[in-house]
Amino acid sequence: MLLECCSQERTYLRYYGLLGQRFCIFIKILFQELLEHLGIRLLNERLSDPLMQDSYDSIFPKDNPKNTRFAINFFTSIGLGGITENLREYLKNMTRLIMQQQKAVSESGSSSDSDSDGSESSSSSSSESESDDDRRRRKKRRN
Repeated sequence: MLLECCSQERTYLRYYGLLGQRFCIFIKILFQELLEHLGIRLLNERLSDPLMQDSYDSIFPKDNPKNTRFAINFFTSIGLGGITENLREYLKNMTRLIMQQQKAVSESGSSSDSDSDGSESSSSSSSESESDDDRRRRKKRRN
């Protein structure tokens, strides 16, 4: 609703930016209080409840990788990265699915040229292994 109101204005109004900032401070405090009272295990169980997933769609978006990354970064920055494990897993699987779809499209589009297929598949597999290595390094740094 806040974004809709802001988009109706002809020029930027600082008021909406300040409201957005306060709303983020509210979400931060709300989830920190929930974590303090419930603990990370119980909070994750409650957030994973299938009956409530529709209610959490706007807080933990799965519609677009950009929105999913934003939610992960937001909760991680306020010290609540533990509640984003489901989003991280979803993003990892979504990225793989998108890469497989793009690979299938590129293979079907260039089926007449077999030389380019071989070079594309080898470059994509090497980039996938490099990104896996990068993820492992980041996990080691966190630990």
